[in-house]
Amino acid sequence: MEKTRPSVIVTGSSGLLGSEVCTALADNGYEVYGLDRVGLPEPPKSDPYVHDIECDFTDYSNVHFAIDDIRKRADAKVASIVHLAAYYDFSGEESPLYKKVTIEGTDRLLNALDDFEFDQFIFTSTMLIHEPCEHIREDDPLLAKWP
Repeated sequence: MEKTRPSVIVTGSSGLLGSEVCTALADNGYEVYGLDRVGLPEPPKSDPYVHDIECDFTDYSNVHFAIDDIRKRADAKVASIVHLAAYYDFSGEESPLYKKVTIEGTDRLLNALDDFEFDQFIFTSTMLIHEPCEHIREDDPLLAKWP
């Protein structure tokens, strides 16, 4: 009997980092549920252990629908959540999408995961708000370079 692979959720799974993270996790024995929005140029992954699931982090019901899909497939238990989904651009202009996607989208995700069992939650978006330093801690000074 084949051993069941531990499950991992990767948000922002079609992005530059997300697609590589999905592939690396699948190659290392994980069942990967990749969440990302519709219409991205990146096609669905061809790896049988990477499952692309449509998820728009600006929409509460869409996030819950995507997480419910994973809940059914993974019995509400995942080894890890790697949260890469965030809004960014390099223009330096302020955008309401930063709050809607990065801040409120993270809140929507955490609320949808309320009854999930997981060992770790990895969030990658805080570097842009901290003063450059070697290791970021919660009490490090904030010195955002972008709006």
